[in-house]
Amino acid sequence: MSETWLTSDTHVGHERMAEMRHFTSVRAHDEAIVRNLVRRVGCDDHLWVLGDVALGNRVQSLRWFNHVPGRKHLVLGNHDRAHGMNRNAHVYLDEYLEFFDTVQTMATLRHQGQTVLLSHFPYDGEGADRPDEVDRATQWRLRDEGRLLMHGHVHDDVRFRESTLGSPMIHVGLDAWGLKPVTLHDALAAQAD
Repeated sequence: MSETWLTSDTHVGHERMAEMRHFTSVRAHDEAIVRNLVRRVGCDDHLWVLGDVALGNRVQSLRWFNHVPGRKHLVLGNHDRAHGMNRNAHVYLDEYLEFFDTVQTMATLRHQGQTVLLSHFPYDGEGADRPDEVDRATQWRLRDEGRLLMHGHVHDDVRFRESTLGSPMIHVGLDAWGLKPVTLHDALAAQAD
């Protein structure tokens, strides 16, 4: 039986993120991130990466995902050149499609009769590490209509929060899950924690 995995903000090839995550080099960071994906995601599984997948030399960084089994889906984030917020985004789409089965700016999943929205951005907020910062990229965030949202973008360890309107938001980014992907089932359980 296949499993659905989620993660966000892998930032493969990103020197600053490797430092922030206390790695001695970008290569050590990238190897650890990909190793954590390979150890969990199976050949019949689906992996949803909710944005900010690779920086630096994008194509070289994206090649790391050739090692990850399963069907890979990318929901673009603000650091992904193919996101519509970036100038000439359409020029970069094929680069991402070489390594991901699907690429989009948002998606939905159904789980036990419940619709789950997937986006790089939370409905609102920039995370616990930046509570007073003005929300960035607001025109690219989904409208808050009360549905459950899984997201990345924030780099804190808070797994569950509510939007200012009270809607449930689950942060699936690596920084909230010990630099590992999380199953859809376990992510949904974060609402109860």
